[in-house]
Amino acid sequence: MTTTPYWLGGGTEIAIPGSNRRGEPDVTVVGAGVTGLACALTLARGGMAVRVVDARGVAGGASGRNGGFALRGGTPAYDEAVALLGREHAQGLWRLTETAFARMLELGGDAFRQVGSIRLAVSDGELEAIEREYIALQADGFAVERIARLEPPLDALYAGAIRHPNDAGFNPAVWMERLTAHAVEAGAEIVVGTVDPEALPDGTVVIAVDAHTSTLLPELAD
Repeated sequence: MTTTPYWLGGGTEIAIPGSNRRGEPDVTVVGAGVTGLACALTLARGGMAVRVVDARGVAGGASGRNGGFALRGGTPAYDEAVALLGREHAQGLWRLTETAFARMLELGGDAFRQVGSIRLAVSDGELEAIEREYIALQADGFAVERIARLEPPLDALYAGAIRHPNDAGFNPAVWMERLTAHAVEAGAEIVVGTVDPEALPDGTVVIAVDAHTSTLLPELAD
């Protein structure tokens, strides 16, 4: 059994371009996943000296071991989000994720492909649910397509579908490799293979380790 992510295609880790140590950083970012590296890129482009540290390697956790889907919005369907959050906040969340897609495409190039996604209805009840989402998305100006009749063999399995044309698929390993290169090019230093929670530096530290946050900060365990 192997724990190497499928996306690495037989490799063992994501390559890190050479970076020069620049003395003590202004900010230390703990975690070389998408959150940590995006933070490092932004800070470095803003002129700060940034060091990223990680106990494993670039994208050694969920950032390199996910399904490679980039889906607009949040967990609820859009009409449900409007009911839960209010129209203004739901619109803002959906627009924010669309802006994030544009940024991912800019940074990742052809590793990020906007091929769209399909929400399938397995029953008449689900068909009514996706129709409500379709109407809500159209009313607020979001791109969405109704698929009235599916092609075989899907037509025998599903009652209908809607398509979100701007959703995307991406290769997490390639995308993270390119994000890493952007961060290093901007001046960030990346050090992997060691993180000592008892010796985190003084000054500004960004903890970007997702589920492992309570390991470094036990006070947040609850």
